[in-house]
Amino acid sequence: MSVTQRLSAALHEHGAWQLLATIAQRGAQTSSLALQRHLLGRRFIEKRIHDYRLLLDADDPGIGRQLLTRAGREPEQAFIVERTLAPGKVAFDLGANVGYYTIMMAKLVGAGGRVYAVEPFPQSYDLLEENVRRNELDNVSTDNIAIGAEDGEAQLQLARKSNWHSLHAPRLNASIPWLAKYARTMVGSMPVRTRSLRSYLADKQSIDLLRMDLEGYEVQILTSLSELPRGHRHRMKILFETHPEFYDCTANDMRGALEQLCVTHGYGFEYLISDFQHGSRRNADVECGRDVFARHGYTERHIVRDVGSRAIYTNVRTEDAIDLVCTSECVHAALMTPEDVR
Repeated sequence: MSVTQRLSAALHEHGAWQLLATIAQRGAQTSSLALQRHLLGRRFIEKRIHDYRLLLDADDPGIGRQLLTRAGREPEQAFIVERTLAPGKVAFDLGANVGYYTIMMAKLVGAGGRVYAVEPFPQSYDLLEENVRRNELDNVSTDNIAIGAEDGEAQLQLARKSNWHSLHAPRLNASIPWLAKYARTMVGSMPVRTRSLRSYLADKQSIDLLRMDLEGYEVQILTSLSELPRGHRHRMKILFETHPEFYDCTANDMRGALEQLCVTHGYGFEYLISDFQHGSRRNADVECGRDVFARHGYTERHIVRDVGSRAIYTNVRTEDAIDLVCTSECVHAALMTPEDVR
């Protein structure tokens, strides 16, 4: 085998060709964004992602720029959404932002299904509504509200990135060293209208999938789920992102919320999505997600899909899943499923 052939084989073995292709693609997308934003003066830019159209804010350093410079985001969660939803089902996108998942879910459930999407931040909500319109979707209901502890008003804590806004202010536990890297500066706050989960769902169809990314406020929502009538909860799967930097056993008790759902209401963990699966390029002190899961007894045979920096694990025992979510930085998201649909 020639030197060139050996080099090519090594690159394929380590997935480097795919990495180089991704870098080249992102470079072209970044150049296009710079051209439209700085030379043509366009702040709001439409981009084709998957099979739909999204109008995005080029000045948003969070999800706006992420989607403008990439072909999508969070393929592991998209995989779970696609596996969970089907024509005729009903989804709830809580913290919908500009509608990346809303549009995806609406296309999966089709004309016979329904998607409810709520977003409290006005600028993101305007883009959400526009993206629903641009994709000609008649099966989406949107509301410019937050789901909170009760009907009324609350202060939305604002961050530089629109997908980092939260009703829960960050409060790091100084006794846990690795939490320090997740410190974030909030830049202000604003009042937003709130509805309790029970009040909001009272006149809605039963939900098949609740998806949420709430920067720590997922604890309040998971707690509120325990208070719902069983008819609202009996078939509801819950896909949520974790934010361990927001959890503590007194003010924001994730462990208590999860144990209540599992022990009292029969929920279990269908999937856990690892983070830093093969380590972190930015932080050498981050333990590989693969090693963290292996220490609990979960190896390659428990992986449904490996997407590089993350992997989807299944058949994780409830007590292990709760421990991983509450104490590790190596869990990115989880899908919980009630016993009625397991």
